[in-house]
Amino acid sequence: MRAGSTGESVAPTAGGPTSSLHIPLPTFTEANAISPARCPRRPLLAHLFSVLPKIGLSESIVPGPILAELAWRIARSGALVEVNEKWSCPSPRTVAAAWYAPGLTGWRRAADAGPGALDGAGNRAMNAVSATSRGFVAVGAVGRRPAAWVSGTGRTWTLVTLALPADATSAALDYVAANGGMVAAVGTEVTAAGQRRPFAAVSMDAGATWTQAQLPLPLGASSETAASAVSGSATALTAAGGGFTATGTYGPPGETDVVVWTLPAGAAEGAAWTEVAPPGTGLAGPGMQAITALTATGATLTGVGFTSTSAATPESMLTEPTIWQSPVRS
Repeated sequence: MRAGSTGESVAPTAGGPTSSLHIPLPTFTEANAISPARCPRRPLLAHLFSVLPKIGLSESIVPGPILAELAWRIARSGALVEVNEKWSCPSPRTVAAAWYAPGLTGWRRAADAGPGALDGAGNRAMNAVSATSRGFVAVGAVGRRPAAWVSGTGRTWTLVTLALPADATSAALDYVAANGGMVAAVGTEVTAAGQRRPFAAVSMDAGATWTQAQLPLPLGASSETAASAVSGSATALTAAGGGFTATGTYGPPGETDVVVWTLPAGAAEGAAWTEVAPPGTGLAGPGMQAITALTATGATLTGVGFTSTSAATPESMLTEPTIWQSPVRS
């Protein structure tokens, strides 16, 4: 079965169980959209798209714009949608989405610069966006791989898929920041053993190409014994002092401390990030500590996050906000 970018019609591949069937997708989806709105009671839409796998096809051939319109109209009608577990319809598919506006009002949804950039097959997610000297760059994931999107105006976006980090089975970029045309992004990868590790990607051309590197953990967390048990995650990123500063956490579950990574100003492509484990209340010690947002003002770096004390039960755990300031490292 094939679907053109307009979604005008689809037909099963030759040799399929119903190879002579011709399905106009707009007609098929329009019927599903109109019916709930005309029902006098709250309707139940059963087994949406389940006819497709029954004839050897997949929901993934439904173009993203048609799927988004159908979902919006069904939600507006207040209809219930029954999930067919046997045929996995509707599937838990997600699409990347961005909006643009000339000011604080009048937001419009962005579109693909190329087929499937935002709403192609598989799950897609945009997690963060930043302005660059050439427009905008966003980061996230496509399926199990990290991904980036670039746009000159914010109206249309082009996909840039990155390779999986070494030894990772999945990875996503969660934060992005820019200094002119130099862009840094950080995220978390997962290994086959389930270990979570922070990694970074740097672009010298506003997001068109990227160089990846694993973010180092503090000494004592990278030994052969600890490496198989200690995990780490990136939790925040900002442009600072002409370079970049990121924060993360490391340690066993329930006992995590803060780590700070720095990429100095003028760093060459592929340069290593340096790490430091800052001491102090809200940064290290028993329980969980995290800095979850960062910003730089002049020569001062400010972060906010939380600290949670160890406790026998979740109900007895005390969580308090943290505000942290430090000179910008370079």
